Amino acid sequence: MRAILRWLWRQGVIGNFLSGLIVILPLVITVVVINWVASFLLRLLAEDAPLGRALRTIGLRFVTHEASAVAAGLIVVAVGIWAIGLFSRSRI
Repeated sequence: MRAILRWLWRQGVIGNFLSGLIVILPLVITVVVINWVASFLLRLLAEDAPLGRALRTIGLRFVTHEASAVAAGLIVVAVGIWAIGLFSRSRI
């Protein structure tokens, strides 16, 4: 068994595999983190979640269709966050 491992190491098979693993690992970690964040946001913004109900309430002030109310609420919140960022950058 040791002889096989030494031969694989000398031929570069294990080294190439480890190099490929190191190159792919950040991509895999990124996909896992994005998947986790997306599922967290979906649970947070669900219609029965408190934040989802709040966004729908905010959005219903601007639109009457309930499906687009959440989108309108998200847009209002995003514009508000952007405005706060703009204000803070111009004051610093």
